[in-house]
Amino acid sequence: MDLHAPDTPLVGTCLVVDDDTFDRCLVRRCIGRDRPDLDLFECDTISSARDFLSEQQPDLILLDHRLPDGEGAEFAKELRADARLDNTMICLVTNADTRMFDPSITALSKDALTPQSLWDIVEAFLAERQITRSSSERRLVEEFGNSVQDNMAPVVSRMIHTLRSAKIRARRTIPRAALNDLEKLEEMLLALSEVMSETQPKKPSTH
Repeated sequence: MDLHAPDTPLVGTCLVVDDDTFDRCLVRRCIGRDRPDLDLFECDTISSARDFLSEQQPDLILLDHRLPDGEGAEFAKELRADARLDNTMICLVTNADTRMFDPSITALSKDALTPQSLWDIVEAFLAERQITRSSSERRLVEEFGNSVQDNMAPVVSRMIHTLRSAKIRARRTIPRAALNDLEKLEEMLLALSEVMSETQPKKPSTH
């Protein structure tokens, strides 16, 4: 089974946070059946998971909800707010009713846990991250383009002004062919100025 979408990073490390030895074994067997090469780490408390995550950032974190020192759902929100884990898939794997959790928290019932159901969730997350990255990159390019356009507008205006002054001073001292070239250059700059004006976003009316 291909466990990663094209052009997305391979899931190579996983942290399981569960205080039940049997359930950790269940998750381990579920993951390992299709991914024997996956580096798997286990913690039985939120505290030990925090210690682990202070040193490493796994690709996948699977949390039980009922843990000895807190709730997995709250811990998931804490992890989701950690910028270091932006590219980490976080999922509750729990015996609790998954409908009780905030929709922003990815949750999977242990009764429904299979390699297929688990990796379907992971692949959906990876695909979403890819879309988010592409959108961010496109926005950066647009912002860069707008910045260049804003900076170029006064430059083009000064170029047109300088060119017209040069034409007036040189009208009687340079050959007609050279003057024609200056007029063509002026036309090109005017056309550029018009294009830039048309593509600038319109400011909202103050009325």
